[in-house]
Amino acid sequence: MSDKSIEQVVQQFAGMGYAPFKAELADIITQVFKPIREHYAEIRHDEKYLLQCLQQGAEKARAQASQTLASVYDVVGFVRSHE
Repeated sequence: MSDKSIEQVVQQFAGMGYAPFKAELADIITQVFKPIREHYAEIRHDEKYLLQCLQQGAEKARAQASQTLASVYDVVGFVRSHE
């Protein structure tokens, strides 16, 4: 999550205990998720947009699941109904 390597982090916090490490980690996590949190706050009350996103996600999931199920039926040898 940061530009530091594991070795650099280990050296930086050597002998300090976990409290300073956890504090810096919390700061980094807060900064990484800040844009996500801000975007969520912007769209949270736009019910039409959220329902549209859910609908699009459901359609994508349904299409992928259909392809996967068809592949499984072919491998297992099940006969598919053509509805």
